[in-house]
Amino acid sequence: MRAKTDLFLLIKALTPAEIRYFKLHSGRQSRSDEKTYLEVFDAIKDMNSYDEQILRRRFGSGKSPNYIAEIKRYLYRRILRALRSFDDTRSLRNRLQSYIESARLLQRKSLYRQANDFLQKAKALAREFEHYHELCEILNLESLSVLATTTPDLPLVLEEIGRERRQAIQWAQDIIELRSVYELMFSYARSRLVPRGAQFDRMIDDCRNHPLVQRSDEEEQPFALQLYRLLILALAAQLKGEFRLTLQLRREIVTLWENNQHLQKESFTDYLIALVNYLDMTLRLERFDEFQAEYERVFGDLLPVPTTIDAPAGGELIPATPDERAEVFQNEWHLRLLYLLNRRLDEQALECVPRIEEGLQVYEGKINPARRLTMCYNVVVLYFSMRNFREGLHWTAIICSRSFTEQRQDIQNTSHILRLIMEWELEPKRLDEDFIKLTRKYLKDHNDSLLAFERTCLMYLRKLCFSADKRQRDRIYSNWRNNLSTFLNAPKAKSEGRSFGLREIFDWLEWKLARGA
Repeated sequence: MRAKTDLFLLIKALTPAEIRYFKLHSGRQSRSDEKTYLEVFDAIKDMNSYDEQILRRRFGSGKSPNYIAEIKRYLYRRILRALRSFDDTRSLRNRLQSYIESARLLQRKSLYRQANDFLQKAKALAREFEHYHELCEILNLESLSVLATTTPDLPLVLEEIGRERRQAIQWAQDIIELRSVYELMFSYARSRLVPRGAQFDRMIDDCRNHPLVQRSDEEEQPFALQLYRLLILALAAQLKGEFRLTLQLRREIVTLWENNQHLQKESFTDYLIALVNYLDMTLRLERFDEFQAEYERVFGDLLPVPTTIDAPAGGELIPATPDERAEVFQNEWHLRLLYLLNRRLDEQALECVPRIEEGLQVYEGKINPARRLTMCYNVVVLYFSMRNFREGLHWTAIICSRSFTEQRQDIQNTSHILRLIMEWELEPKRLDEDFIKLTRKYLKDHNDSLLAFERTCLMYLRKLCFSADKRQRDRIYSNWRNNLSTFLNAPKAKSEGRSFGLREIFDWLEWKLARGA
């Protein structure tokens, strides 16, 4: 644990169930100072932002200078230990490791028949769910058992084990290679340091033309290889602005998941991400009928907006556990609100807000931080577009003050800029140069560099602070609008996407100028 805030961020990431388990786990310890550690845990859990001085005043009085640091290191290790044992039996990987370790222990006792029983169970699981690294380990142990027992056809058995082991190693290597290519492409897409242009296009083409991506489908391939191949092709098409091809490939990814039900169930979140990416693309291409048909097939009725998050939906997707219900909620309501925003159905979109607020509270700790940010941001966009700046500011504050995550920094950046604009609309005197400097510092501290769009907005907001009259402010709005239009109409705008908030701020400036006229 290096940074002072590591323990704070870890505690804030815990779900209520994990917190309960940690405290129960801690209650079994025999240390006399365990109560102090739990009190420190609670003190950090209740903080909105990390303040070590509070801990020093409350727990460090009369102690050594390193006392708080020692408590934090101990707590960090204890939380990780509790998380490792939390819900251990439901993890497929843990079940595999349990079988493997049982077989290894029995082999040490020369109980090879019993060991083989566990190895066969483990091998069946590893094959079914494509855990090729574990499969290699299982086959190594199986060969030891075969060599230690009397087997009439020993050479044939060992040859078959060796063949399967070589195939498992090859597939594992290919999956790692394709995953690395996909992660590299994803980093290109998200990086603020990779400029769009000929060099960027060449990097994307190199990924798309990788031999494993271009390999024909003549031979049967594992699910993971097929998945990463499609993910690479879909992301490459999206980055190149080939949106119709992107839609087709996103649809193929969803179909691949649905044709492998056992893997879909095991990786429920990944399936929903694939579904959301597909439906997002239907909205980008304004294929609203296709969106509605697919949404209702999976989740149930799109409209009217349900009056409760627990209303029966009637779709094919039926969550079986609290975690799955949280996953369905965050994706179902994210997509519903996104559809209504795209269709400009503001009244129905407003009906979603109480349900989203309810779900975020009910599933506190189970919602993916990136999805929470996205849902809150879309509510901000709704209120901002309706010029309800007070409600928009409330939801912006949720993003700006409660984001204990490094995910979706683009949304967090834009939310800080929108907060300045809405403060200006509600109370111009509250927007001063210090406020803008703090926002600039936040953007610099959390990003490699400021985008041109962000620098432009901060520059014109600063000018507004020093504007003397309405005529001067209207000139600022006009120049700001004209500057943003260059970003909207940039040659690469369609292929690379636009900065979050660009269209919303541009429309707000148009509205300001129209009101002035």
